[in-house]
Amino acid sequence: MKKLQQIENIKPLNTEFRLTDLNYLLNGGKPKEKYLLHHVFQHFHQDSELAKKLTNIILKYENPNEYDKEKWTPLHLAVRYNQNKAVIYAQSIGQFNFHLLAGQQGLSLMHLAVLKSNYDIIEILIEKKVSLFTENADGVLPRRYALQSPVNLKMIKKYENRQIMRFLIDLEDIDDDESTQANKIQNLNVSQQSIKQGEANDVLITRPKVSLTYHVQQKQFNPQYLKCERFYENALSIIFQGNDVFI
Repeated sequence: MKKLQQIENIKPLNTEFRLTDLNYLLNGGKPKEKYLLHHVFQHFHQDSELAKKLTNIILKYENPNEYDKEKWTPLHLAVRYNQNKAVIYAQSIGQFNFHLLAGQQGLSLMHLAVLKSNYDIIEILIEKKVSLFTENADGVLPRRYALQSPVNLKMIKKYENRQIMRFLIDLEDIDDDESTQANKIQNLNVSQQSIKQGEANDVLITRPKVSLTYHVQQKQFNPQYLKCERFYENALSIIFQGNDVFI
């Protein structure tokens, strides 16, 4: 629990910083210091329109995924300080890496979003396929930061199942080690848009359970963003026990 408290002791915002202090960039000036994008993303809500303009200019000079002296990226700072508009804008630009680990404890954006109970950000991160099953440097999953609130923990569990189900439904082609093209698992080309709440388990019933179980147990899904034991255990639980899932 000590590690959780250390993460929660986030430094307060530097209220002296103003986005308007960077107006010289709008007039053709060049950045005078490093990590300006970090500052903009940390204070994005001061003036989101000005922040967008400054971001576009700074991106000509800075790497959007660069770590600052405390090993944070601009996106991590945005999530730490609930700067939702910054995260949304970063998503629209397409130059930001949503899957980096940062800080002294190697936290993902999802760790921070869960810690802050920011469900709007969690929704965006799920859309970007940021995993709820990525451990930090101490082997801690994002759900650990929801343990102090039963309501938050329940929500995170639902998000976990939702992420697993989306992954399973998106699978279109799984090879069996001893098979040829003719033996590939069929019935996996189900459009995610066609799945309504309460129908997810019915979709899985149309798939060969034995083969699907084999691949889960052998970890042959193994996408880069899902490498956790809990993922495979939960996947099997969803398939065979029909756990409550919302999509």
